[in-house]
Amino acid sequence: MESANVPPVEDAKPVRKRSRRERIIVWTGISVLLVIVAIEWTSLRLFQSSLSRLEQAIATPSPSGRRIGIPRDEIENHIDGITFRNLKIRYFKPLTFLEDEVPEVQHELMFRWPSLFKKYQLIVTVNSFDRAILVAADVPNESGLMSGIGRGPQ
Repeated sequence: MESANVPPVEDAKPVRKRSRRERIIVWTGISVLLVIVAIEWTSLRLFQSSLSRLEQAIATPSPSGRRIGIPRDEIENHIDGITFRNLKIRYFKPLTFLEDEVPEVQHELMFRWPSLFKKYQLIVTVNSFDRAILVAADVPNESGLMSGIGRGPQ
């Protein structure tokens, strides 16, 4: 019964209202962080879906039962989202001993999703028959380091 007679304790500090400038700075900072998180999450999801779609398309066997990859024109159909694209052309000598042999050409198409902190990148190798035969991905592992994974027809 004594607690009913005790007057309420007043706060020692008066509540200070934040200035408009402080509120703008705080909410701008929160908004920037939310945008960064949204960009990173979107890039990761688009990268993962593109990788799985390309792996599945390249690993699908032809009617004859051989895995021959997919045509170069169809690669874009398996890439999701907005990416930066690069093309690298490599020449290599075939494993023959003929002097007048023309070197084979391989194209590497690189697709990179925008990200501020991690590298989401796919490298698709296209052989001289214009068929995508291999997908290599730079993906973050548990320790945050990048590791290359090459996947293609077995």
